[in-house]
This record gives sequence, C-alpha cells and structure tokens, in this order.
Amino acid sequence: MNGLKAVLASCKTIPEALQIQAQMVVTGRHQDPFLMTPLISFFATNALHHSHLLFSQIPNPDLFLFNVIIRAFSLSHTPQRALSLYKSMLSSSPPVSPDTFTFPFLLKSCAKLSLPKLGLQVQTHVIKSGFAPDIFIVNALLHFYFGFGDARNACKVFDESPVRDCVSYNTMINGFVRAGRASCALRVLGEMGKLCVEPDEYTLVALLSACSSLEDHGTGRVVHGLVYRKLGCLGGNELLVNALVDMYAKCGCLEVAERVVAVVSGLRSGKSGVAAWTSLVSAYALRGEVEVARRLFDQMGERDVVSWTAMISGYCHAGRFQEALELFVQLEDLATEPDEVAVVAALSACARLGALELGTRIHHKYGGENWQGGHHRGFTCAVVDMYAKCGSIDAALAVFCKTSDKSHPEAKATELMLRDIDMGLKSIGHTTDFFSQIALFDNFDD
Repeated sequence: MNGLKAVLASCKTIPEALQIQAQMVVTGRHQDPFLMTPLISFFATNALHHSHLLFSQIPNPDLFLFNVIIRAFSLSHTPQRALSLYKSMLSSSPPVSPDTFTFPFLLKSCAKLSLPKLGLQVQTHVIKSGFAPDIFIVNALLHFYFGFGDARNACKVFDESPVRDCVSYNTMINGFVRAGRASCALRVLGEMGKLCVEPDEYTLVALLSACSSLEDHGTGRVVHGLVYRKLGCLGGNELLVNALVDMYAKCGCLEVAERVVAVVSGLRSGKSGVAAWTSLVSAYALRGEVEVARRLFDQMGERDVVSWTAMISGYCHAGRFQEALELFVQLEDLATEPDEVAVVAALSACARLGALELGTRIHHKYGGENWQGGHHRGFTCAVVDMYAKCGSIDAALAVFCKTSDKSHPEAKATELMLRDIDMGLKSIGHTTDFFSQIALFDNFDD
C-alpha cells in the first residue's frame, strides 16, 4: 500500500493517473478513501468530470474530499455543482460538517452565479457554524459583497470582524475605489496606520488608484513616498509603476509621470512598460498636446492594442480626424484586431470627414459575427451616426431597423440613433419630421 501511495504522489499526467486507477480497481482498492483521496485531488485539477465520477463511488467521503471537489467546481464553468455538493454534504448520513475552507469556495460560487441572496444564506451558515471570526471567511465575504457593489454589507462585515489582515484592508480599499468612493478608500489607509497594519504593494496600487479617481496628486505624492519607504524603490514592479504613472497623468502632472517612466530601468523598451507609456500618451492627447502624445507613442519600444486606441482616440478628441484614420489603417495593416473603442473612434472620424467609403468598409468588416464588438450598442450607434452624417440615410435606417429593440435596457442608445438619422436628413435638406414618421410606423405595428 505504501508503494502505491508513493506512485500516486509522483503522478504527473492523466495517462499515469488512469494506469494507477486501473491497478487500484484490479486489486480491489478503488473504494479505499485513503488511496482514492490523492487520485481524486489530482483529477480535480486536470479532469474534473472524472474526479467527480470517482468521488461519487466513495461510500462515505470525508470533509477533505468534499472540500476538494467543492473547490474544483467553484473554479469551474459549473459552480452550481459546488452548491449542490454542499447540500449533499449536509444531508449525508452521517452529516459532514463544513469547516473554514468550505465557505470561501461557496461564496465564490455564489458570486460567479450572481446569486447575492444565496450568498447571504451562506453567511448565515457561517455564523451558525461559529466561523464568523475566521480571517479567510471574513476576506471572502468582503470580496463577495464588493463584487455585487454592496459596500454597506461589506462595511458591516469589516466593522464587526474581530480579525483583519492586510488582505482585508486591500479588499476594502479596492472595493471602495470600484464603487466610486475613493475618499473612503483613503480613510481606510488612516485606519491601517492607527492599527499598525503594514501596507503591501497591492495596498499601494489600490491607494494610487483612489488618488487617480479623486485627481488628488497631493495624497498621491504621499503614497509615492510610502512606496520608497516600504519597498526601497520601484525596481521592476510593473503594477506600481503603471499605477504611479496613471495617477500622475490623471492628476495632470504629466512631466512628473514622464520622469517616473524615464527613471525606472527597463521601461524604455519591452512589454513591461507598455501600460505606463500608454497612460502618458492618453493623458497628453486628452490635454490637447497631441504632438507630445505622438512623440511618446513613436518612442514606445512595444505597443499593444490599448496603446494604438489611446492615440487614435486622442486624435479624434483633438479634432485631428484624418490622422486618426491614418493611424487606424496602420493598425489594421499590422494584422492586429482593433478593440471596440478604436473602431468606434474610427467611425466617428469617418462621420466628421464624410468618409463614407472607408466608414462602410469598417462597418462591413467589424459588423459581422466574427468580431466580438459587432453587437455592442456603442458600435451600432457609431455606424448609424456615420451613415447619417455622410448622407446615406437608407443605410442608417437599415442598420437602425435591424438592431433597434424597444425592450432593450439601453433604450437611450436607440433614441440617440434616431436623432442621428434625423440630423442626417436635415443636413441634406429633408424637412419632414422624422420622429413623426417613426410614430406612424409604431402605430401601424400596434
């Protein structure tokens, strides 16, 4: 038996594991929990369906096995199975009681399934089981509530918890930033200082994000100082470099942001500095300094789609529509698929320049089934706007009639499309009230 256990411990591939399983079946040990546990654990991360099949053949699985399979399903595309297994665990004979490892997996499953009420029930089970003070469960609950934008319940969990660690504070800071309450995030930093909880790099990144949201470069400089006091230097910490540059750029301190990029070794080339350089490009372009933005863009050793999008959008923002389209065509020539923001910006430039031929090509190329942004409302609105402003009202109406849906939650976008068409009609001398025509069609349908 010890020899078989040693073989299980060294198992690396699925074929090896299947051979071990076959040997266990032949020797009649395939229902031995002591031997099956490492085999089920191996398959849980490599072949979940097979792992569950083996699990179901164990007469009385223990808590460790339940946690293994619940965890695997919570990370899978079928997290509902984790919740079903939890119910089976409680109703088994004899019942198996959960521990502190069980509940974080259940909360993750509820979050993935967008089931906040079920998450509340899980929290009730946590309290009844006496695990409310456990730090892993506290952090899982904070992440769960902020995931649904429920800052009130997250704060309640945080305030009532007798234990907190750096992860707890990081989750609170990040949660407040995402909820648009950056000032609350900065107050959490003050509390960390009072309780002598040392921030880590993730704390500092989250705080810099809060300063970016508030455009508070004063506090941002304080956090910048904390970075050097706690970590010694930025070094190759990509997250911190990107967060610092983004903070200074959004606060309008572009020269400082540029110096941060310049002094960090290795950022003049390679992929590690792409996000930082992109923040600079975007900030200069939005400030109207497109020549500086283009200089930085050209200096980048490597660019990603976001970099190109930032420069294209910057040209549009500055009214430099011809340059925006030229850059968009260059991006296409690289055989790199643009994102929705870049395509919408290009369509907007076509609308302003009356470039119907190019706009039509962009519409047909990116409006099909194979492009992930082809069904987004932003793309559709941009297409209708482009056709209408280029005077191709029939094409604008065709796109509008194909995609409009009164029951769609983004009804405001439909109204904007209608106004684009109406403006297009008026620009070519059509004096009939387009909205009254739409009303007649609506009455006819009724």
